[in-house]
Amino acid sequence: NYFAKLKGKYRIALITSMTLDGLEKLLNAINLDGLFDIIEATKPYEKDDKELVWKRFLRKYGKPEFYIGESRRDLAICKREGIIFKKQSEKI
Repeated sequence: NYFAKLKGKYRIALITSMTLDGLEKLLNAINLDGLFDIIEATKPYEKDDKELVWKRFLRKYGKPEFYIGESRRDLAICKREGIIFKKQSEKI
């Protein structure tokens, strides 16, 4: 697994627009529970607003060393915040 290889070198965080309840079920189903050191998920009342999730993550933990993602929304946030953005296909 891509992220499992990084886990020994970095703390792995997941920033998601899924709710924690749904995410835990998904991670368990695909055998990725326990992989992430930090999970910042959408609160049920936030209505899939990843911008809010990012802001909360940055307040709590500061800027990550880099962010691995695929979405344009995440890329735009990373550019604005000065965070290195890597596509999953790129080597770290």
